[in-house]
Amino acid sequence: DAGLAFAVLKTVIAQDSAGVQSMAAWAIHETKMKVERRGAGWTVTWKGRGWDRSFDEYLALARFGGDLTRGGNLLVVPSVKYHLPRLNEPFKDAEYACTTQALAAAWGEPLLLMEKDFSPTLAGDALAGEQAQILRWLHEVPSRIRAQAAVRLAVKVMNARFDDAFQVEMMQAAAGADALVVFNRLFDLERGVAYGGPELAERNLRVLGRLTPGESPGIPELSGTGGISSGRMILEYARCGCESVQLHTFFQLPLEEYAATDGSRTQRALHQLVFDPA
Repeated sequence: DAGLAFAVLKTVIAQDSAGVQSMAAWAIHETKMKVERRGAGWTVTWKGRGWDRSFDEYLALARFGGDLTRGGNLLVVPSVKYHLPRLNEPFKDAEYACTTQALAAAWGEPLLLMEKDFSPTLAGDALAGEQAQILRWLHEVPSRIRAQAAVRLAVKVMNARFDDAFQVEMMQAAAGADALVVFNRLFDLERGVAYGGPELAERNLRVLGRLTPGESPGIPELSGTGGISSGRMILEYARCGCESVQLHTFFQLPLEEYAATDGSRTQRALHQLVFDPA
């Protein structure tokens, strides 16, 4: 009703047919969000993991999301965190098969819309300390998902602990996706939390500025995210080649930060993004 283009259902942890999750450390009830100032803007300091209820409950959400999408009301996109092996280990394809096939069955026809989430908390994990390992994940994961069901796949790319050039290399490695969400939140190693805000927007736009929109070879469609608190910032992402944007923090500000005095949070936020004359 507020006019959102889409919503992403964050984030179920993949499992095999026996219910075993190799990434079970992310399926715990640890989610805490604190809306706070960071520099000149806002961030939601995020200490969280993923979906901690049953897989069947998540499938019920996906089933309802598929109905909404087919009805033309709202695109609803399930999000999954799959097994990510070390460089010398195999992928646990049983998790990819069970989870993807179950989501596709719940979703129904036509193509399953899906996000593969590379969580910002990975940036603080020893798993994400090797560039070759990260590039292998981004290169191989899309094909392993596609092997299990007909999907239109977006890969949410994390901000790694390396330089801007490596962020571009990550995007090129993920060319097997239909779209990339660029880029997931920054990780504060000292506090052990992920965060967004102006620093995130600055880095993301700087990296995207290395691309030539519509011409950079091997780069899928782009959906921008990070530090979006104004319509002007949305246009900055568009100028860098993004066809859509995703917001996390801006829907959660104190109510007095919005000009509108009634309506849902999403309505107030979108009103501000569209109509703020500055």
